[in-house]
Amino acid sequence: MKTARTMLVALAFVGCSSESPPLVGPTRSGTGSPEPLPAILMVWGAVVDESGLCIIGATVEIVSGQGLGTRMTQATLCDAWEPYGGFVFNGLTGVITLRASATGYVAREVTVMPSGVPVIVDLSKVPGTAAATIATTE
Repeated sequence: MKTARTMLVALAFVGCSSESPPLVGPTRSGTGSPEPLPAILMVWGAVVDESGLCIIGATVEIVSGQGLGTRMTQATLCDAWEPYGGFVFNGLTGVITLRASATGYVAREVTVMPSGVPVIVDLSKVPGTAAATIATTE
């Protein structure tokens, strides 16, 4: 996740600089004009419950767009304000739709553009299910 954080910080500095040159690729044959590079970014974030706590074991899958069928499971603690844990899909372009799901919660789909800005997907408990608790040892 250090790579994701470093990338986000770098994007923030480039985006905030009024003197940053546009991203360009090789020149077009015979024209001398550079070709714009395609935007290749990431989608990262967390699946949280109504209180903003990370849902450990939640699955996030790309159900539309580039990376269709790619999925990952949140295995670490995270929350809506920390860039650790959660999910990350790298090297994406264009609009994609994510489906987040977890046992005891209503699945939800969100459509996003890869941008490096965190996506927080909040899930609601299935009506009639008990709230999950986190066991701690003292």
